[in-house]
Amino acid sequence: LREQIDIFIAPDPQNVLSLYLSPKKHLSTRLHRLDSALAGGIPAASITEISAPPGCGKTQICIMLSALCSMPVDCGGQGLKVIYIDTEGAFSAHRLIEIAKSQDPAYYSSIKRTNDLASQVLVYKDLTCLSLNKRLQSLDELIASYNIGLVIVDSIASLIRKEYDVRTTRGAADRSSMLVWQASLLKFVAEEYNIPVVVTNQITVKLAPSVVKRSDWSNNYQSLVVASLGNTWSHCVTTRLVMEFWEDKRRKLSIAKSPLSANDSMIIKLEEKGLVMDWTATGELSSGIEGDPTFHSLTVQSDI
Repeated sequence: LREQIDIFIAPDPQNVLSLYLSPKKHLSTRLHRLDSALAGGIPAASITEISAPPGCGKTQICIMLSALCSMPVDCGGQGLKVIYIDTEGAFSAHRLIEIAKSQDPAYYSSIKRTNDLASQVLVYKDLTCLSLNKRLQSLDELIASYNIGLVIVDSIASLIRKEYDVRTTRGAADRSSMLVWQASLLKFVAEEYNIPVVVTNQITVKLAPSVVKRSDWSNNYQSLVVASLGNTWSHCVTTRLVMEFWEDKRRKLSIAKSPLSANDSMIIKLEEKGLVMDWTATGELSSGIEGDPTFHSLTVQSDI
């Protein structure tokens, strides 16, 4: 028994060859440029964060990923269940069915098949940090009990930003500790069950070095709209995708952080079937400030 515990706590190392040859699991987004950049889609065994301004489409992409994971293998899905933790009350069952029907109209012309899809997505509404923490602690048991292929937390920032006051030293420290604890639970289930974990994040304002240097020190910084929760949280996620508003009601989707891809950006559209590539977009789309994805300035709607 002691040897088994030792192996669990400090497992034997794996050589690079075994890691290289081990099968890599991904969840395809059907956004071909994004899937290509991420070597197949949203990577398993890690946390992927989607950051965006309000109303930009964070929940839409989460619902689309839920549909794609739940759809049968014959339809290009994975035929697996999804745990969807909704902390903002934004999940729409109608939208899930609409996306599935638009992705494969012939297959989902049957009411039974749409009902089967809907039963694959397990939605949990957790509207307090206490409730969310209890849910995260139960994830191991839930995943073991069901055939889970994807875990979504929409959003990871909503509750903790409401309940923790970072204007005090104690509040900031408690929030950082809570975020690290939540991330450790999500990373454990992602790695233990080799599934993707997707979380959404909100935005905040941050000072960044100005591109134009001035003699007055106070003018050498600019206010940028960036992903919230600070540096502690940014180190907890493996992949960070950033969405922002673009021209003609389109969106710019950027890979701001990934071990599989350099920073990249693409233009997408929000349609009935979810998010789709807009191949008409031309020109270079920059990401970050002076190559630093930490300072990824976002474009928000002027009326928000």
